[in-house]
Amino acid sequence: MVMGRPRTYDRAQVALDLIEWAKKDDSINLNGFCISYNPPLEPSKITLWARECTDFRRAYEGAKAYLGERREQRLNENKIHVKAYDLNASTYDHFLKDERKQMAEHAAALQKDSNPTASLTTEQILSLKKIIDES
Repeated sequence: MVMGRPRTYDRAQVALDLIEWAKKDDSINLNGFCISYNPPLEPSKITLWARECTDFRRAYEGAKAYLGERREQRLNENKIHVKAYDLNASTYDHFLKDERKQMAEHAAALQKDSNPTASLTTEQILSLKKIIDES
């Protein structure tokens, strides 16, 4: 097993590089950025930085917006399969993610309002949690 110092990255530089990478016509997936970075980045690192740092989060969300638009455009041009698009659509499309979250919350409220004494089944709770977590 090769051991060494943990990799260190300049978050500000990674943020700039992420935006520049996302602007490229062939950029469609954040994993592509992670594996092409030198040295490669763990995908969990960029999501962690997005939670920890406001400036990095802005770059991360901006990059996702570029990718979301490109992925939708490719879908409309039949250059990406609908299932490949749907699988990660809410990852890259903030508006879709927000809409899905609102729909899940609304469905839960309707369930509660229609029968206040009834509780959601474990399966329903897990399904709603999955929808909300994806957002």
